[in-house]
Amino acid sequence: MQRSETESSTPVTGIHHAKVRITTLTPVHIGTGEKLKKGLDIVESNNQQYFIDWKQLIGYMNERDIKQASSELEKGKLSDQFIRHIIANYRHSGAIRPVSGKIYGTDIFPHIKLPLPNGRPYPPGSSPDGRPYLPGSSIKGTLRTILMWKLGKQVFDAWQKSQRRLQQDRGDRGRRNPYGYVRDVLRFISSNRIGPHPDDALVGKFEQALTRHLRIPDIVFESTEWWNAKVCGINRINRKRILQWKDRKNGGYTSHFSPDKFVTGVECIPIDAKAEDNWGVELGNKLWENWWEDYKQKQKEEDKIQVALFRKEWQRLFGGVKNACDFWRQVFRYCNEWMEEYLKREIDFFNKHFDEHESAEYIEDIWNPPDGYINDSLSKLKFLQEELHKCKQSDGNACLLRIGWGSGFHAMSGDWQYADHLEPLKHKGNVRMKTRKIAFREISVNGKPDFEFSLFGFIKVELV
Repeated sequence: MQRSETESSTPVTGIHHAKVRITTLTPVHIGTGEKLKKGLDIVESNNQQYFIDWKQLIGYMNERDIKQASSELEKGKLSDQFIRHIIANYRHSGAIRPVSGKIYGTDIFPHIKLPLPNGRPYPPGSSPDGRPYLPGSSIKGTLRTILMWKLGKQVFDAWQKSQRRLQQDRGDRGRRNPYGYVRDVLRFISSNRIGPHPDDALVGKFEQALTRHLRIPDIVFESTEWWNAKVCGINRINRKRILQWKDRKNGGYTSHFSPDKFVTGVECIPIDAKAEDNWGVELGNKLWENWWEDYKQKQKEEDKIQVALFRKEWQRLFGGVKNACDFWRQVFRYCNEWMEEYLKREIDFFNKHFDEHESAEYIEDIWNPPDGYINDSLSKLKFLQEELHKCKQSDGNACLLRIGWGSGFHAMSGDWQYADHLEPLKHKGNVRMKTRKIAFREISVNGKPDFEFSLFGFIKVELV
């Protein structure tokens, strides 16, 4: 397979790039921090919902309509007459777009987009800006978690080897075991001398993190679609933990699925959307030595021995890297290793907490669809396992990641701390079960209304 960079056997230095393709496997949402309102930003006319991009629309409206819009917005809701007027007169602008499916939620979150030039609208049918994108920082954050997990695993494996070697070599007290400091490092981490964030000790804080040497740009896509999100969580029934839907913020657990109770509307990059860009990495001395020297200066003198081990293990992870393609293949292998364990843990979570009679309606479709069900892709976790298998067969040329809103504590920041997803988490003395945000939208099956369910945030990354 032809690659975007010449794969020389000679090590290179400086910033080098490899071309990658991103494909969304499930809906992906990265929020702006804004919250849209029904009746103002999401309106309905003739049983069809529309999204109004006011920043763009103002550039097309005449002075009279701008005054009318200001008056309507002050009231907190657009009149039916004004809604019909602006749809009839400005729908061609691209600032008023029909919503696919139906938004049930009262809290509605837009997807982050490239800014419009000087607030001016862009021509219909073209998109020099205003397009949705995945921030490179979100992808780097996920990679940081996975690299930290891999490094921690590497350190632990080294520690286990050191214990076996020490047992074999107890008579030679003068010989320094090659893994002799690993045990001290684990004690160093567990003693909380580095505070509540051991990830900072493993991969560095922001100002000196190793991931600063990765060059991942914002990945731009062409369109969005609307999904709804509903929370499912663990409810205790007769001393048994059961997976059920939440119909209100505090409590409100039920097995019955209500699409209009405690639901959030989210604008997402569609399933099977594709985009390409170049991912870079600083190779050679920049990748290792500069990070090491910068990091070393920020450690206390007594901690430098422990930090030296981290550097050694980092070099073991990427010792054979000669070019950008080599580097990303190695990273993708680690991502797939992490994802394989993550998907297994999620399936175990659903299996353990699912009860045939008490659990949430439809939820089994996420990982185990009913026998004879036509659309097996609704079994998202099984589908993702199949995609992961294909990635692993590519020998590092592709991987799966989970990013963005709804990907959850276990996927983004906390999974490395726990052996599985089954037990409650303890935080500041309180026991909490982590919930799951489930994506859904209306579909038609054999001419009858039904719902499609999915999980948020899964993407496939492959070298091209």
